[in-house]
Amino acid sequence: MLTIIVFILILSLLIFVHELGHFITAKKVGIVVEEFGIGYPPRAVKVWQDEGKITLDGQEMVIGRKTKVPRDLQTGATVIVETKLRPDGRMETVKIEAIKQDEDDDGEAEGAVKIDALEKPTEYSLNWIPFGGYVKMLGEEDPTAPGSFASKSKRARFTVLVAGATMNLITAVILFTIMFMTGQPEPVGPTYVIEVVPNSPADQAGIQPNDVIVNVDGIAIEAAQDLVDYVDTRRGERITLTLLQGDTEREVNLIPRVNPPFGEGSMGVGIHTQYTQLLVVDVSPGLPADAAGLQAKDIILAADGVVIESPGMMYQYLEIKDGQPVTLSVLRDEQVFDTVIQPQPLGADHPTLEQLAMAGLSEQEIPALGLRVKPEILGQRITQLPFGQALMTSVNATASIIIQTITIPVAVLKKVIPAEQARPVGPVGIYRITDSAVEVSREENKIYPLLFLAAILSTALAVTNLLPLPALDGGRILFIIVEAIRGKRISPEKEGAIHFFGLTLLLMLMVVISFYDVSDPIDVSGMFR
Repeated sequence: MLTIIVFILILSLLIFVHELGHFITAKKVGIVVEEFGIGYPPRAVKVWQDEGKITLDGQEMVIGRKTKVPRDLQTGATVIVETKLRPDGRMETVKIEAIKQDEDDDGEAEGAVKIDALEKPTEYSLNWIPFGGYVKMLGEEDPTAPGSFASKSKRARFTVLVAGATMNLITAVILFTIMFMTGQPEPVGPTYVIEVVPNSPADQAGIQPNDVIVNVDGIAIEAAQDLVDYVDTRRGERITLTLLQGDTEREVNLIPRVNPPFGEGSMGVGIHTQYTQLLVVDVSPGLPADAAGLQAKDIILAADGVVIESPGMMYQYLEIKDGQPVTLSVLRDEQVFDTVIQPQPLGADHPTLEQLAMAGLSEQEIPALGLRVKPEILGQRITQLPFGQALMTSVNATASIIIQTITIPVAVLKKVIPAEQARPVGPVGIYRITDSAVEVSREENKIYPLLFLAAILSTALAVTNLLPLPALDGGRILFIIVEAIRGKRISPEKEGAIHFFGLTLLLMLMVVISFYDVSDPIDVSGMFR
């Protein structure tokens, strides 16, 4: 039940701000907005209306906020109005009654007058379908109606159309900023020395490759950046490192250099933090992993002493070994043991490093060993950023999602990533992702998974709506571009028919995507962990 509520709230928020963008810019450029509602029609209740304008016999009058305006009222209609004088000296209509021709046998009812010009007030409503928002602009495909969307300049129409996506991008930045300020998870793990520069302070202190840096001056090192940041503030000063080599712990002292040689660093070490370990998910009977005694839930720590953190690292090492036996160090029930495994040939169709990297924390097959593995995060900490840094990080995160969304089709065509990993999701898939976010949020008692999800969806909604497809904002923008090139507008009838056809195709595509979301759901288990 909680997932359903969160699902509706997130989608409603994102659609609402999208429509709000259209609404605000439409009002700014002088387009008559007949209605702005929360949720989709049918209407539940009219909450309020702002002021409108009506011109009768050459006199412009104000349509009051409480004046009921017939919904089908148009310029040229015959009406009877009641008016009052406002304190500012302007006339205000307090009642408007439309007169039908068959109600006036003599041709003109007493006091009846025709409307010379009409700018209806915007009605603000609550609607029955609780998703997002609803904007009704006058004459979206009728350029003959004064104040209509279609009657405005190309620049005005472009501004209104792009405003929805712009609002979604702004919303994504705001959501990311809140997430980074309130706290978001950062992976942590042991930081290893992978290289020691000869005659450097680290070499002189006796630091060796494969040493684990536990702490510096009593401050725990949970990631490589922790050490870099601390040492940068202590250049030229004596520091004490606590190191771990196997089961042996020792302390060393050194003085980081103030002006080290280029590329060596102040200490003279290369370091790397291990954030994940390789969890065995399944073992295929009769294949090398089974013969070596591996079981599901085993953790592969190393291959021939080389730490293995991910499927990509395992593939890289198997390529180096080229079919030779490999000694795996395995953790099972808190006990470490070694086992020798004879890999099968990798074959030409094994995944590339790019494909494995795109898979993230998803499960991956390693056919050469006959097992399925999954990277498992060793640990996390919650990091909070100050506003300025959070804002800049949020802008970068939003831009990164936009770039990834645009470049993924190219990556699929180049076979950098498999099409399965780039498959779009529909409402069913989004619901499953929401369920995963809600589950992690409840387990960790943190809001960041929901903020992260909402920010990603908001960015995706912006990019999707700007695609040059009929019925989408991007499709309508494409018509404006064509109009600018041709110097002539495509007829509203043709444009409307194309958008209707495009909408039909999009609905059919949504049905197909939803079918695959149900029949072959994507793995979302590691998305928020």
